[in-house]
This record gives sequence, structure tokens and C-alpha cells, in this order.
Amino acid sequence: MRNYGLHETTEEDLASQLPAWMPKDPESGNYSLLSPIAECIDAADRDREAIDVALTPQEAPTVAQIEAVAGLVDVPPHKDESLEHYRTRVIAEFQLLTSKGTVRDLLNGISEILEIPINRLRYTEEHTVRGGYAQVGIPSKAINTVPVSTSELAQIFEELMATSYTLNLLIVGTYTHISEADYEAGLSDPEMGYDGLDAEGNPKDTGGTYAAVLD
Repeated sequence: MRNYGLHETTEEDLASQLPAWMPKDPESGNYSLLSPIAECIDAADRDREAIDVALTPQEAPTVAQIEAVAGLVDVPPHKDESLEHYRTRVIAEFQLLTSKGTVRDLLNGISEILEIPINRLRYTEEHTVRGGYAQVGIPSKAINTVPVSTSELAQIFEELMATSYTLNLLIVGTYTHISEADYEAGLSDPEMGYDGLDAEGNPKDTGGTYAAVLD
């Protein structure tokens, strides 16, 4: 509810709107009359907030609620599809519906699907006699948190781009070399990725994450 007087409760907000000559303290009869009205307003606000969440693909807590909204873009859930995977597909379809193929639409779509600010993306383009070539650099951490495959992401992002362009998607790594002395002294950041492979060939320890092509 609108906080008329920035009070802590709806009763206080309502009471603050009474004329100055009317008693409005919590012990007054006027305040008691306002309590059931305030309860109804609070209940209506909770219902409205719940409806807003259910109608927002980014926030809806169930597959059924997302499916109700996804009917607008004809995207039903797959059998046994997870909530977050379905959410990503629906958000992507809404982005495709509104995209006109501009650079802004492309970056807005990637930003919305990956849930990162646009300024985290690196966009460059060049033109040749064969057409336009666009390249978008995407932070590796953003890719790792999305519950769809990299091939699905690549297809979605390519559909956001104008057909006259070829889109290259690069996963931007954080790998940097450190000196032998710093490595032996343990001066690398364990939050920055890995520096090598373990006995089974899996990434380990610190140093950075590799760049890659998203396809």
C-alpha cells in the first residue's frame, strides 16, 4: 500500500489521513474502526504482489505459473523439464518476440537471459564485402550459471541478431600467468579459477578460467 505518512502499519497510514479534529490515537474508536479496513488492504496488497510474481517469468515459482504466461509465446514445458531451464527458454522466447535485430536488442536479450548488466558484455563488429561480423564477449561465470546448454544459448543469441550478420560468441576467461615465486608462496586467488589439471585431467586450484567459443 502507498505509505501516506511513511508509517509502520497500514492502520497508522489510514489514521494519519483523518481530519485533525478527529481522535486518531491507537486507543481511539476511530483507530479500531480502521483496523479491519487496513487488514483488507494488506490482504489485497499481498494478493497483488503474489499475482505480479506469478505473471513474471523471471520470478514465477512454479512451472505451471510460467506455462500460463508462456502461452502468449507458445512455449510449453518439455517433459520433466526443470523450472529454471523452462524459465530460461520462456524468457528467451519473449526476447526473440520483441527483438528487431539491432545491437541494442541483441545485448539487451543476452543481458536479460544471463541476468548480467549490459556493461559486462564486450561488443565489436566489422564489415566486409561478404557482410557484417559481430562478436560478443561474455563472462565465463555468467555462462556457468545458466541452466541450458551452450549450444542452446548460442542458437538463442544468434536468433537475436540481424540476419545480415554473422555472430561470434566468445566466453571471456580470466586466466593470467603468475610468477613461480608467487605460486610457491600461495599468492594466487582461489576464487579466480584454476591453474592446471589434476591426475584425472580435471581443472584444479587457482589462476584463472580459459576463454572459449560459444557454439
